[in-house]
Amino acid sequence: MSNKQSQWGTLTERATRTAARPIERPRHVLVTEPFGEPSPGLLHRWQRSATGWVGQVMMLDRDGDPALVYVDAHLLKPADCSCCRTT
Repeated sequence: MSNKQSQWGTLTERATRTAARPIERPRHVLVTEPFGEPSPGLLHRWQRSATGWVGQVMMLDRDGDPALVYVDAHLLKPADCSCCRTT
């Protein structure tokens, strides 16, 4: 086993760091639903998971109540709005 250390620290240090990446300010997104129309949401942060990146999104659940959910990155698309400059 090597004791090499990169500019980002040792492998142990890198593995134990949080993978959450807050974004500068929330962004409006559309969440692709498996069977239905895309749902609007507000992207709060990115998080690395075992399968890739997921976004932490505030959106309404099926009952219309607010929910904070993790959504796979490939299911998120920027909303076409000027309020958060996602166009």
